[in-house]
Amino acid sequence: MGDTPGQHPVTDTLAQTFFAAIERGDIDVAGNCYHDEALIWHSYDGLSQTRAENARVLKYLSRNVKGLRYVGVERDCFAQGFVQRHRLQGEVRGMALDAPVCVVVHVADGQIHRLYEYVAAADIQPLLQP
Repeated sequence: MGDTPGQHPVTDTLAQTFFAAIERGDIDVAGNCYHDEALIWHSYDGLSQTRAENARVLKYLSRNVKGLRYVGVERDCFAQGFVQRHRLQGEVRGMALDAPVCVVVHVADGQIHRLYEYVAAADIQPLLQP
């Protein structure tokens, strides 16, 4: 019999650790949640990133988003991964950031192996401006 959604504690702990590390700007801890072969895809540009490439994005977020936080988190966890909906909030160069996001995550060997982030470019415009 399969796992009941939202009831896989190991995967839930991985998700909590990952997002809490991003919120507090701890890129090393967030990066350690990724499998060595991780790929991170974003809907707003259709591109995939490696673990190292994504670390640069996370560093940018931690340096440029004041009060970065994930709110309204809804998460369903399974042994093979999790699905999470949340709002990414903060302030970027005086502009409010409030973006609805959905991530679909595949886990392998207790780490994030694939992460698919669905967010509209218009909702993260403050992050995309030079």
